[in-house]
Amino acid sequence: MNHRVVAHTPAELQLLYDRFFNATKRFGLTVSLKKTEAMCQSHPTSQTALVRITPGDNTVLKSVDKFCYLGSFLSNTISADSDIASRLAKAGCAFGKLQKRLWGVHDVSRETKVAVYQAVVINDTAVWL
Repeated sequence: MNHRVVAHTPAELQLLYDRFFNATKRFGLTVSLKKTEAMCQSHPTSQTALVRITPGDNTVLKSVDKFCYLGSFLSNTISADSDIASRLAKAGCAFGKLQKRLWGVHDVSRETKVAVYQAVVINDTAVWL
């Protein structure tokens, strides 16, 4: 399960993470420290800083400059380049998988091909804002 905690400062992020970590303990749950990552996003013209979040047992969460969340790539520079490249690759893959079964078949009408293109290629790779 993916969770995202958003804060304005690293200190606020540490506080929110501590609360989240303690709440999971109270319910008998554990946070996978191997899968948990921290990222600091900043204004594109400012220098991005690595964030240091400690869960309380002298370990430090892995600090990353980008990661995938719900199918979208987020980066510490707030750039959409990785996300756009990923979506273009997915669209190309979806389009290519239909080559033998749809685009190259002459018995399928143009209207059907357009409908499939819109449903599969366009909708599967749409950018949700």
